[in-house]
Amino acid sequence: MFKVVIFLIFAFSCEVSASPLPPEQIRVSLLDLWDERGISFVSRPDPRDNVLPDTYQLYWQNWLQSYAPTVQYGIESGNYEWNETVLSYNGIAISEFWPGMIFRFKLSNLQPGKTYYYTVNFIKSSDEFTFHTLEQDPDYESVTIAVVGDWGTSSDAYKTTSKIEKRVNDGEIDLLLHAGDTSYACCDTGTASNQTINDIYGNMIQPISANVPYMVTVGNHEAKENFFIPYMTRWYLPYIEATRSFWYSFNYRDIHIIALSSESDLSRDSIQMGWLQSDLEHNQNATGQLFLSIDRLTAPMLVTEVISNSEKILQIFFMFLKWIWSLQVTIIAMNEPFQL
Repeated sequence: MFKVVIFLIFAFSCEVSASPLPPEQIRVSLLDLWDERGISFVSRPDPRDNVLPDTYQLYWQNWLQSYAPTVQYGIESGNYEWNETVLSYNGIAISEFWPGMIFRFKLSNLQPGKTYYYTVNFIKSSDEFTFHTLEQDPDYESVTIAVVGDWGTSSDAYKTTSKIEKRVNDGEIDLLLHAGDTSYACCDTGTASNQTINDIYGNMIQPISANVPYMVTVGNHEAKENFFIPYMTRWYLPYIEATRSFWYSFNYRDIHIIALSSESDLSRDSIQMGWLQSDLEHNQNATGQLFLSIDRLTAPMLVTEVISNSEKILQIFFMFLKWIWSLQVTIIAMNEPFQL
């Protein structure tokens, strides 16, 4: 008599929740005070989780209940004396189709003339990066500022990135100014694709932006992208409630640097022009040099797209700045016919 033994194997499916990807798109920026630095990074779900748009908020709530985003930093490599907790975070405001989260931190009371080593952490830790604080004596050392504009993510953009990255690694660049039009993620507004371009761009520039302050000016391509929302959310810049970082200023050693918005009104009675005049008057005698960064010299600065004499008015505007406030450097990203 034969016995038949039948093994029944049941396959149970269970939902595997992989943790978010390691921190990425890390950026360091200057804030209002010389002894402050802003740090930001992006976290995104692991693609294996296949997180759907209507569950983005719940997904991040679950992870944030168990893990706290932090920045660990110190003045010796691998020895992090200080720990900074997250100042703010946002994600869904950028686009309902983008699954990521952006974290911001403010490091305060930094010492002059020091190299700081840091990592950013959320479930996983990043590689170690560094940033340098300047000595307060303006005669102690010179500064080198790299200036870029209209970058994007083309093959040429990657070549530019590699060249600047090498100089950053060699300690030849202290600060990077970007005069408008960063990622060119201005197509398919409101969908996931333009935020994917922003993610590609953020990771492309990370070897630079994680090691030297990266200060950006708003441009017309930021204006085309979801009403400036990614610009306001992804970039951690000096913030004034009235300007929303569309225009701002900061001091770097004895240099006063102003970022203006070519996409906002700059007519005589505009909010931006009033702020500019006040800022220049306040800093006229406080610093040795004045830099001005703006994306383009075209009619949108003057409210309407159709002003026949806009270039002439702008020439008078910049000549005014040059004569009255000793404007020494003007940084303009877009190639427009204009000469001071």
